[in-house]
Amino acid sequence: MSRYSKRPGVMPIILTVAGLAILVVLVVFVVRLLTGNDGTQIQNNYRDLLVNFNDTSKITMTVRGSIVGDEAYRQYEVEISPKQRLISLFQGYQLKELTSKSVINNNKAYEQFVYALDNYGFLDNVIVNTDDVRGVCPTGKLYIFNAMRDGDSIGNLWTTSCSSQKGNLKSKLSSIKDLILMQIPEYKSIISSL
Repeated sequence: MSRYSKRPGVMPIILTVAGLAILVVLVVFVVRLLTGNDGTQIQNNYRDLLVNFNDTSKITMTVRGSIVGDEAYRQYEVEISPKQRLISLFQGYQLKELTSKSVINNNKAYEQFVYALDNYGFLDNVIVNTDDVRGVCPTGKLYIFNAMRDGDSIGNLWTTSCSSQKGNLKSKLSSIKDLILMQIPEYKSIISSL
């Protein structure tokens, strides 16, 4: 008699468990291969929503100045969409509009703009922003960026001029900020009081 005949049920159990483990690994591999979920899928979805825009798409940048008395407080917002480019300057925490400028935009210009943002890594490594930015960087500037599509935020990012509070924007602030501001002719005269 062979040594396996004493335990006739052990070998089939071992082979069955090994076979099931291999099957699970293969199923996971095939599913990942078919869905493209290799860790970049979510990131690619953000990019796709940015560059494959529609008429409801827009990029906004809000810049809050230092936290000071209401009468001295300033904030400006830039909104770029396929149809318009708008900059508005506000006074006080109730956001009383002091001045604004709006210019027409078009799809080709917006396409170049969002591809430039993408090349700067605008939505790279997006982390869902649930941060409360009230009071952040009280003596400097707070920069809030939002990418919108169909009324939904596809990327809400922020950073500051304070070295100790950097937020979730991973791209170079000056590149993103300058690109957005360059979409508005004569923007410097509007934001000079901030």
